[in-house]
Amino acid sequence: MNETDAAILQAARILQRHPSNPWREELQALLVRAEAGEDVTVQVIDLLRPNQNVRRWMQEQIALSVPGFRGFEPLLGRQGIIPASQSWICPRKGCTEKSLPVIREGEDPPTCEQHRVRMERRRG
Repeated sequence: MNETDAAILQAARILQRHPSNPWREELQALLVRAEAGEDVTVQVIDLLRPNQNVRRWMQEQIALSVPGFRGFEPLLGRQGIIPASQSWICPRKGCTEKSLPVIREGEDPPTCEQHRVRMERRRG
């Protein structure tokens, strides 16, 4: 398994814990297949790609793990890391927990697993 595939699966595991995750069952099935040694990264990407916030969050997570990662599809203009347009982050300064994407407007904020506090919305 290459670095990009490992980063995609790690991001999927993080997303699996998101309380507003509408793909919980599909992701769980794909992660089980991945644990059995099957390459499911294309299926994970195809499942999550339609949601713009999740797609951008995934790109950010992978870019943090894999130097030179450019994304799931060719982009116009500058290449490089695309910051998550809308994501949840822990309000505690220096928290090392990963961010989570805003999946849909109006969802309840997830809880930071490390600090047990509600995450706050980051824009940008």
